[in-house]
Amino acid sequence: MCFTQPDKCIEYTGPSAKDLGIEQGMKLSEFNAQVVSLLSQFKVALDKCKCSSSASIGKDADITLSNDTYKQYTLSNCINQINTKSFNYSVIKGDTIRFSYDISNFVNSLPNGIVLETIRVRMTKNNSIIANLSGISSGITLSLSEVPVTAYFEARLGSTCGNIIASKSVYFTSEDINSTIDFEIQDSGSQQNVKTQEEFNQMIYNKLLKLQSTI
Repeated sequence: MCFTQPDKCIEYTGPSAKDLGIEQGMKLSEFNAQVVSLLSQFKVALDKCKCSSSASIGKDADITLSNDTYKQYTLSNCINQINTKSFNYSVIKGDTIRFSYDISNFVNSLPNGIVLETIRVRMTKNNSIIANLSGISSGITLSLSEVPVTAYFEARLGSTCGNIIASKSVYFTSEDINSTIDFEIQDSGSQQNVKTQEEFNQMIYNKLLKLQSTI
C-alpha cells in the first residue's frame, strides 16, 4: 500500500485546527482530502459573501502574488533588456473614489523574448484585502470610507532567463491623482521551491486560516 499510495501511510505533523477538521497525526491522504473540501467550502462562502460593492466587483479568486509563494531566486541579464518600466494610474474623487490603471505602455514596450504572463493588482487597507484586480487596464469604484488604500501592482513576465517580476506599491488617499510611475523589476527564476512536505503543509494550513478569517 505504501509503495503505490504513500500518502496513506504518512502522518500529517502540522498544527491541529479542530474547527477546520485538521488534526495532527491524521493520514496525509485525509489531510489532503480535507484541504480540498475546505477550499471548496470557502470558495462557495466567498462567492456568496455580501461585502461592499467594490469588494465583490474586484474579487479575483485566482490571484496569487510573488510573496505568496516560495521562490528559488536566480540571476540573469534579461531584466537589462527592459527599457520602459513606467505605467499610469489615476484617482478621481467625487461622491465616490474612482481608481484606474493602465499598464499597456509597459507591456507594448517589452522586447522580443520577454512576454507578459499575468498582471495582478491587490488593494489593501490596514492589512485587509479590499479587492483584487487583473488585466492590462482596469479600475474600481471605492467608497470614501475605503480610502486611504495601498495598491500593490505585480506583472509576471516569462523570458529565456526564467521568470521576471515587475512590482510596485502605491499608496493613495482621496486626493485626485494622475500619475506615471516605474515598476521595480527583479528576476525570480522559474521554480517554486517548497523544500519539504512539512513546509508545504504549513503553507496550506496558514492559507486556510487566512481564508477562514475573511468569511
